[in-house]
Amino acid sequence: MVNFIRDLLNENNIILKAKAFNKEEAVRLAAEPLLKDGSITDEYVKDILEKINDLGPYMAIMPGVVIAHSRPGDYVFKECISMLTLENPVEFGHEDNDPIEIIFVIGAKENTGHLDALQDLARVLINEDSVNKIKNAQNKKEIMELFM
Repeated sequence: MVNFIRDLLNENNIILKAKAFNKEEAVRLAAEPLLKDGSITDEYVKDILEKINDLGPYMAIMPGVVIAHSRPGDYVFKECISMLTLENPVEFGHEDNDPIEIIFVIGAKENTGHLDALQDLARVLINEDSVNKIKNAQNKKEIMELFM
């Protein structure tokens, strides 16, 4: 079985202790490595933000964590994932899961691609200790070790 996260997450796609003033800025910062490496286009980021604004904060899947994604399509050139931690949490408007400290951005070419990524993420995020390690990570190596 392919481990989507292990195969696609690398130190270039991890940003630690970023500063963002709102959810839009936080999502854009989280997506920046994927824009830079050509995995996604800015239209994909706009789609994510549109979904958050139109459908509400459903991407806030658990306290402190957002998994930002949109439908597979023309705006994703290859399967990808990035991760960002925030120095200061931001509000996404979720009654139970705000404030948000960790944002993953997932891009998938196929309809099942992001489902595989969600399963892989769930395996790590189900463990509260792992989530705390992500929040408190001082370097990217600590993050990578969690997904190995």
